[in-house]
Amino acid sequence: MPDSTSIATANPVSQQLGFRFISIDELTEEQIKVLQDSVAKGTTKTELTYFLNVAFSQELDPFKKEVWCIKFQNNLLIQTSRDGFLKLAKRDPTFDRIQSSEIREGDHFVMDPINGEIEHRFGPKRGQILGAYAIITRKDGTRVSKYVTFSEYNDSSSNIWRDYPSALICKCAESVLCKQFANVTGIVAEETMRKDGTVIDSSPTAQAQASTLADDLVKKIDACTTPAEFAKVREEVAGVAGKLFGDEKEKVFAAAKKKKAELEP
Repeated sequence: MPDSTSIATANPVSQQLGFRFISIDELTEEQIKVLQDSVAKGTTKTELTYFLNVAFSQELDPFKKEVWCIKFQNNLLIQTSRDGFLKLAKRDPTFDRIQSSEIREGDHFVMDPINGEIEHRFGPKRGQILGAYAIITRKDGTRVSKYVTFSEYNDSSSNIWRDYPSALICKCAESVLCKQFANVTGIVAEETMRKDGTVIDSSPTAQAQASTLADDLVKKIDACTTPAEFAKVREEVAGVAGKLFGDEKEKVFAAAKKKKAELEP
């Protein structure tokens, strides 16, 4: 595969361009092929143009694999890693450093989400992972922090999550915090995407969508009057459960458990 230097010599589209719209006509056929064979597999020229505009608006270079896109069930998802979001966060002149750690059963952990202050000490016996936090400290000493729960982000179907759970949950906390700190939209962190294509998004829009979905499922469960109706709804719940997390998932599962008890002989 040609390297980015040779491509840039022919047409400097791989250089950081800042925020400006580009046209697919600015790329050579060789560049298009390189992208569609590597970081933009299966994309149409329209999708490739959209991907490049999002990438270059954030000054992430696809030729250096700082950003990529995937197609899942006809949806185009643009991704970067924790390192990509950290690069964006570091552009803020007030950024000083980032720290993170996993939280386990037995730890002493207290967090004030308003001022970003965290008190964390290891206990004598550390148990299962409960979550992780990340802290960005500005140069003036002020802090912003983010806590994520392990149950929300852990992908039990992934070998890497099984082998490196503490590293990945810390990456999730750092990715989410850096994304919010840099005010990035249109790009998701690879660490927050499950193998089935579900993206764990804590944005207000995503939370509202999850809440609406959960409420709809609870209504369907409550409306069941026979075991056959309930069995059908349970299949629907199983099919979309991956889109629900935290309280919304618990709400649906509690309604299903209650309905099952009502309909059992």
